[in-house]
Amino acid sequence: KNSTGTISLNCNEIYNVKILRNKDFKENKKFNIKFKSGKVEGNIAQWLGDSNEFTLRFKPKMPKGGIKISTKTIKIPYKWMNGYEEVATTAQFTLENENKTTDNNISIELKDIPSGIKIEIEGKEFTKESPKINSILINSYKPCSIKIYRDKNFKEKNEFKINFHVESNNKLRLNRKDFSYTFKPIPRNLILKTSTDRLTMPLNRLDKKILFTVYDGSRKIVDKELKELILTNNLKLDNYKIETKKDCIELKFIPQKSFCFPPHINIGENSVSFTITTPYPNESEIKNIKIEIVDIPFWEKWKCLILLSLGLLFLLIFIYGYLRKNRFCKNSHFRIEREGRRASTSYLKSKVSFVSKLIPFKDEKVSIDGITFIAGGGCMVIIPKNSQSRQLNIDGEKLEDMAGKKDITMVGGMEIFKRNRVMRFHS
Repeated sequence: KNSTGTISLNCNEIYNVKILRNKDFKENKKFNIKFKSGKVEGNIAQWLGDSNEFTLRFKPKMPKGGIKISTKTIKIPYKWMNGYEEVATTAQFTLENENKTTDNNISIELKDIPSGIKIEIEGKEFTKESPKINSILINSYKPCSIKIYRDKNFKEKNEFKINFHVESNNKLRLNRKDFSYTFKPIPRNLILKTSTDRLTMPLNRLDKKILFTVYDGSRKIVDKELKELILTNNLKLDNYKIETKKDCIELKFIPQKSFCFPPHINIGENSVSFTITTPYPNESEIKNIKIEIVDIPFWEKWKCLILLSLGLLFLLIFIYGYLRKNRFCKNSHFRIEREGRRASTSYLKSKVSFVSKLIPFKDEKVSIDGITFIAGGGCMVIIPKNSQSRQLNIDGEKLEDMAGKKDITMVGGMEIFKRNRVMRFHS
């Protein structure tokens, strides 16, 4: 630029003009360079016009630069993840540059990354929280793999896109390049298997169990992946427990503790639907099982309740009879006076036997000096007919022919004379 030189040329000879450039050349449009000679002899066809000047036109040839994409749809399978796990490596893109250099630093930004997804490009990680990397070393014309990771927080239901934005790079003659990948969630192929398709239980033995095993295609789901599955049903029973084991889900029926009453359950056959669901959308499987409850004989079904009812009835009768019976008053007693002896007192209440106290409907009775006394109402006592004799003297009168005719009621102050003693009743 801005330099001159002198060259001697011979007519009718061909001279080569060599063009050289270095790193300072940055032109990206067409340009002209004028050549001027000091002396013109003859006619040079390449000259423009008839002057002693000619011009060469230059057109910069831009090296190829761009991004080539391979796979555009990436499948993301649903399954249990303990942290981020790689689920796809099929996506690739290639940086095309004629120089085929290995030190191409480019800046990439990813947009619309959903929760639970992590993208890795040449060791650099992109997440929803950190979607931009300013420097990634890419080799020209060497496919660059995009690794896809996901964890248990990924719950997208429908297809979604992640947009890639590659910043412009003058050195690589690379203009801004935008491209995207489509991600398609793939539900697992859940298969629910049971230990039986038909379960029969008698009404008095509701204690059987059903084992459920879950498969993803031919792969058996176990351990932590199995624990995140949920088993629901439309059972009309509530006496069961669901427990997740290492490699299966157990539904165990528990016998109902309803005292003497039989379980309140529909007798007969019922079709029960069991549904397995997961935390991810569009994943479920249904299994139908026949459950039959068989009735038992009448006496075996109701004997406990019948016996209990009879026992309660007997207890009520006993209590009624116990409360209704006549009892001796607390202070009811006989004052017995004998000739030549000290008078004695015999309290009726203290002489009643324990058995007599317990017998319902039967009034308390005691026997004093061979005479039986039965408690009557209002602190009175009764001498029953079978305890009377002809010589029995009450208030100075012998019974004689009246003995055994009817019960005699004694009230306070009445006396019984018997040989050499007097029994005076005090109520």
